Amino acid sequence: MICMWNQYVDISPSAVVQIVALAHFFALFFGVSALRGLGKTVMLLALILKCKELDGGGRRQGPTLVVCPLSLVQQWAEEIETKSSLSYIVFYGDQKPTSCDFGGADIVITTYGTLQAELQKKTRVNIDRSYGLLEHNWSRVILDEAHNVKNQSKLASKACCMLKSTYRWVVTGTIIHNSLDDVFGLVKFLKHQPWSEPGFWKAAITTEMNRRDAPEANDGRAAEQTGMSVALGRVRRLLLPIMIRRTKDSLSPDG
Repeated sequence: MICMWNQYVDISPSAVVQIVALAHFFALFFGVSALRGLGKTVMLLALILKCKELDGGGRRQGPTLVVCPLSLVQQWAEEIETKSSLSYIVFYGDQKPTSCDFGGADIVITTYGTLQAELQKKTRVNIDRSYGLLEHNWSRVILDEAHNVKNQSKLASKACCMLKSTYRWVVTGTIIHNSLDDVFGLVKFLKHQPWSEPGFWKAAITTEMNRRDAPEANDGRAAEQTGMSVALGRVRRLLLPIMIRRTKDSLSPDG
């Protein structure tokens, strides 16, 4: 599983260590695995708990919005109940609380489909304001299974990008499905400038990776770096400072 966050780091590296130590999972903030069961939900709950503590009980930071597939809503709810003292509400289905209730919870859990439906409603009635989730100013937005927003032309991706928040996280085990362009949907949500600008991404990545001609070195030999390898190198350098990763082989100093 991969975690990425926006360019304005949620907390300092020293605070990250404090969070992990508090949760008794020392290595969790330094990597996440694609395999299930390595505690990425606990990691994020530890982040929210520690930030609430540093904020003096969460009086200023406001709620965190978790967006996930419908199949994971209950899992998030159970993890919050059994592994934290955080309060939460589920914003899904016919019985949704009003936006004014969001401030009373530490975490609001919703689905990509719910956000898409809000955007559709906004578009259908053709008015210049958002509804519910899109209207609220969140402290933090976490996209679980964030590859759901890789296609920036889809309504779910557009709705997620419209969310207003101070901090933004994406969690996914599959950053790239078919093309390096899959990364752009995640970077666009993170608002990681200038890579989140379509024109910049196209010039730096899309055009480069589609280039078929290999440039020649000064001695006439074909250069080792093709267009695809150049684009891949740029994406790697882009992700390095904003991505944390953990595999099943990752161990804390005490094993």
